[in-house]
Amino acid sequence: MKAYIIKHPVQNLYLKDFIDGYYEIGWKANDNSDNTLDTGLMPPMGFPVIFFSVGNKIFNHSKHQSVQIGLQGQQTRHFVVPPQKNTQVVGVNFTPFGLYNLLGIAQDKFVNTFSPSSSIFNKNESIELTRLLESVYTVEDGIAILESFLWNQRVKKRKYPILFDDIANRIIDDKGLLDSEYFKTKYCSDRYIQYYFKNNIGFSPKFFSNLQRHKYILKLMFSCPGIKTSELVSEGNYYDLSHFNRDFKLFTNSSPTKYRKSYNHFAEKLILTD
Repeated sequence: MKAYIIKHPVQNLYLKDFIDGYYEIGWKANDNSDNTLDTGLMPPMGFPVIFFSVGNKIFNHSKHQSVQIGLQGQQTRHFVVPPQKNTQVVGVNFTPFGLYNLLGIAQDKFVNTFSPSSSIFNKNESIELTRLLESVYTVEDGIAILESFLWNQRVKKRKYPILFDDIANRIIDDKGLLDSEYFKTKYCSDRYIQYYFKNNIGFSPKFFSNLQRHKYILKLMFSCPGIKTSELVSEGNYYDLSHFNRDFKLFTNSSPTKYRKSYNHFAEKLILTD
């Protein structure tokens, strides 16, 4: 069976400053009736995700953890998501700073973790949200329920000025290739910017930039299979081939050559859908 990914838009316009969109993720049979399940190798995307399943189903986040709704914090490396046979899983893709701005949840506590909803929301409210999601049959209905829930949970006052969100957006727009001088601002100290990134996004500005550059490199690799390694080094503005290889292995635990030869259908779908 092969994974498929469908992107859904935000329904509540007020949430567009916090949520980028939704990924519907599922597995379906191939035309050749191959029953082998495609393992999901998920690259670090640079934003936190709340996952939920549609209807009275649970999904397996790992071999030891099955839930109906939970928070995937920021990731520093590629990680394996087990195939979800006969289950529709929806990912709520926050902007990098959207989860903190909307719900006041500090991101540094959730880096490289997956947490059930009961650990981030009031227990009774989490139980009620799960009950409501069990009653829906379509992804759109599930999104509507979750958006209503998230909007009611929102914090009323933001802690950081919008200037810092703009810095994060600039890093994304420039694919992580910003000069370090950009982070210096007359409005506050470098220490304050570092604190903002750690608290709101989960990473330092430098690591967040490197992650965005890595996503750009993956997009080039997937969209242009014949691209030369020397071209990737140049496009990513790496010092040299050794720098490129170290950076790539940091995120994938694999060399670029080995990664190209492996089958990464799920990661390709995610990167090219983003």
